[in-house]
Amino acid sequence: MAELSILAGVDSSAYVAFGASGEPVALRMLDHAPYTNWYAADARFEQTFSRVNIAWCSEMAVLIPARLFDPTRPEVYLQQLTTLPPSMKVYSEAVAALDAYLLFALPEELPKLWQQLFPQSRFMHVLSLMLGPLQRHAAEVGGEVVHAYLQAKDIRLFVWRDGKLLFTNVFSCQSARDFLYFSLLAFDQTSCRPNLTPMYLFGEITEDAEIYRNLHRYVKELRFLSYPAGSLAPGPRLAAYPDHFFVAPHWLRTHL
Repeated sequence: MAELSILAGVDSSAYVAFGASGEPVALRMLDHAPYTNWYAADARFEQTFSRVNIAWCSEMAVLIPARLFDPTRPEVYLQQLTTLPPSMKVYSEAVAALDAYLLFALPEELPKLWQQLFPQSRFMHVLSLMLGPLQRHAAEVGGEVVHAYLQAKDIRLFVWRDGKLLFTNVFSCQSARDFLYFSLLAFDQTSCRPNLTPMYLFGEITEDAEIYRNLHRYVKELRFLSYPAGSLAPGPRLAAYPDHFFVAPHWLRTHL
């Protein structure tokens, strides 16, 4: 194996292993107890990878315009929105596409665990990973565009107008109807019309899923986000999975 991309969440995670030529060759999606060391139970991690890239997928994050950001007190911005447990450490990342900074928190022990398990690993927040490519795609499409990334029970929504971010949030869903509700909420909050605005899906979603069928009743231009031009398609072992399953791991592999 050449590289590993891990989308690590609080209680659900996924990873894609890439072969020497860059094609996805292994995929796993799983639910687990919150903040547990699920990595220790996966035999694949006993192998050696040239690079391990990790995107932390959590709700505890906020975007701050660059002109308002004070790098000496990053925790202040999150403390205005939520109570930070003592075990949490706040990190900041520049988001050049939006001229902003992303502030996010994760348990101090997690980076230590990642470094122990994968000495060659690097990590970032999933929003830092996605905002640049999605902004470029929204600008290319033009007008109003909605993106939705689905992982386990979460849907992460982005709404753009002429390449400018209007809305982003992540919601935890208990049913297929919840995915529809929060999607329509994003449309409503930004005055975008579901019957006219294209919505691009990526992550863990297929056309035969109830989530997709519900969305298609309201969103007339429902599409899947595909690989960037020139990227390699999944290898034969993963041929049953559509390309949009691998978009985020591909970005993670090429970003860090």
